[in-house]
Amino acid sequence: MCKYCIIIVLLGIVSSCFGGDPKFSASTIPEELKDGMYALIRESDSRFYIKSKIV
Repeated sequence: MCKYCIIIVLLGIVSSCFGGDPKFSASTIPEELKDGMYALIRESDSRFYIKSKIV
């Protein structure tokens, strides 16, 4: 029983550290971007530079 409690607590800690998308509130969007718009798509950009030597 104690083993399961430890597992549940660890899963809760891990999921709170790594889970979910970032929250963006609509109040942070400038009014000039919201005027006359029906939707807003936030863009996320990730770049990876892989430096390796093929042997």
